Amino acid sequence: MSEAIPRAVLDMLAEKWRTSGGYSAFDSVFSDDRRKADPSFYFHRKDSPDGDVNGVRAREVAALSAAGVLGAHIRDRGESYAVNEHAHHALTDFCSEVYEAWERFQERLSRIPPR
Repeated sequence: MSEAIPRAVLDMLAEKWRTSGGYSAFDSVFSDDRRKADPSFYFHRKDSPDGDVNGVRAREVAALSAAGVLGAHIRDRGESYAVNEHAHHALTDFCSEVYEAWERFQERLSRIPPR
């Protein structure tokens, strides 16, 4: 059995995410060995906890780091966190896809005739 979704990720889902529409511009990262092997990093400043980098706030990165959600893909650099871009993209895709599934669920419920 797989693990439950960690609280740090569930907390991120408390805010509405854009839906993915079934497409991710990040998919190529995981199929292109050259790109996969040479990620860049997103930096989240600790002195700006609500600073947003591609939909993820520094305070959320701090919680993800404390929970070990992204493992070695988050580096605490003292004044900031460095997050592997591919791990960052995988997380934002996940959050978007959850909201896509939520919208599909709501739409399906609306089609069930009342009894």
